[in-house]
Amino acid sequence: MRLQRFLMGLAAAATLNFALPADVSAEWLFHGGRRPFQWLEPSTPGTTTPEVKSEPVTPTTPVPEATPEPPMSASPLVSAALGDDFLAVTQPGYLDLAIPMSQIRLRYDAGYNFNRPDRAEFFYGKCGCFGFRAPGPLLPERSVDYQEATAILEIAASQRFSVFIETPYRFINPDINANSSGFGDIRVGGKAALIANPGQFLTFQFRAYIPTGDARRGLGTDHVSLEPSLLYYQKLGERAVVFGQIGDWIPVSGTDFAGNVLDYGVGFAYAVYQSDRVRVTPLAELLGWSVLNGKEFTGVSTIPPGQVRDANATIVNAKFGVRLDAGRQSVYAGYGRAITGETWYQDIWRIEYRLRF
Repeated sequence: MRLQRFLMGLAAAATLNFALPADVSAEWLFHGGRRPFQWLEPSTPGTTTPEVKSEPVTPTTPVPEATPEPPMSASPLVSAALGDDFLAVTQPGYLDLAIPMSQIRLRYDAGYNFNRPDRAEFFYGKCGCFGFRAPGPLLPERSVDYQEATAILEIAASQRFSVFIETPYRFINPDINANSSGFGDIRVGGKAALIANPGQFLTFQFRAYIPTGDARRGLGTDHVSLEPSLLYYQKLGERAVVFGQIGDWIPVSGTDFAGNVLDYGVGFAYAVYQSDRVRVTPLAELLGWSVLNGKEFTGVSTIPPGQVRDANATIVNAKFGVRLDAGRQSVYAGYGRAITGETWYQDIWRIEYRLRF
């Protein structure tokens, strides 16, 4: 039976001229087609089937997730003086602050018994009674009371530099001349911190006075003045602060009454109450002016009246006040009085509102 099947398969292969691979056809023919087998692609003589090599699998190193950088914290200088802690800076009442910052100030001053208003042409111009070249009010004066509302804008370009403009609106109430009101001499200037450490500043300030006020009405001096100065700020612990200032008021033009005036002062502040958002700070300040040259007219306040004399004098005022800080806002109320025989004014009151931004 097996021989019969083998012969039949051989005859069929010869008839169809069908060639099978040697290693497959014999097995297939021997088993009569009953055993399964796997077909192979026929190869061309003289060629070899290229061996397929699999690429080695290189284990990948897991990429660590990026760690988010911590938010930038303020430098010690910023956090101590100019940062988000708006209670970090204690501001003086009458002295200029040494720390450049962006702020708006609205100030109201009321001075009484200004008995030498044309002294060195510091407050207003030479009495107009001396002729048309004298820019001040026309009549000799005995005493002047005045009020001055000033809007001040300061913009800090950096932690060390700021610019500012001061726009005063003046009311004068003389004894002899007519009452008057209007804009006074506008002041512009800038601050540059020479030393800027946490809690300590030494700053150069420059202020220029522009004669925009009507001198004939007692609202200005009728000349340009320049005032370079040095300002100092020093924290003494968490609650106490010391302020300092020295400058030179220099008239660029003017009459023979105009003269140099040195200004200087020192102040001390101590917070009696302090929380996260509120601070109450009493302040004591001493301010002085030394008139180096120039002249003044005694008007009708002396016997004999109407004397012209040298303006040389030293004037010192004591100032006392309280500042309330609440976040970005600050309110100051203070009083000053002359403690020397020579005076600009005998008494002065000040109220000021400040907003930092």
